[in-house]
Amino acid sequence: MKILLVEDSALVLKYKIQILRSAGHTVRATRHGDEAAKHYDERHYDLVLTDLWHPGLEAHNLIKRIFEKNPRQVVGVISSTTVMEEKSVCPSCRHRANRTNSSLSFVISPVLQSSASKHSS
Repeated sequence: MKILLVEDSALVLKYKIQILRSAGHTVRATRHGDEAAKHYDERHYDLVLTDLWHPGLEAHNLIKRIFEKNPRQVVGVISSTTVMEEKSVCPSCRHRANRTNSSLSFVISPVLQSSASKHSS
C-alpha cells in the first residue's frame, strides 16, 4: 500500500515509518502540511495518515483539500490529543466524508498520549 504520512515530531515520524515499512508498505513522509499537500497533488496514495497538528497546512485544511481532490480518499488521523479535541477540529471534514462516502477515521495513540502528558507536565 502507498501511504502518505504527516507527523511533526521527528521521533514519532521515524517510529511510524519503521512500523509501516516493516509491514511492507511504501511510505512517503513529511513533517509539514504544505509539503504533504504537494506530495498528494503529485501522486496517488492508497492511504493518508496525518497528525492533527503540524506546521503549515494543519490537518483539517489538509483533509479538506484532499477530499476536494478525491472525495473517496481514505484518511486516518493518528494523534495523542483527546477525542474531544479531535472531534472539534474538523466537523466540515467529517460532514464531507459522510456525504461522499469517504473514509475518515480518528485514532488516539495511547503510547503517544502518555508520552505527551509527561512532556507537558
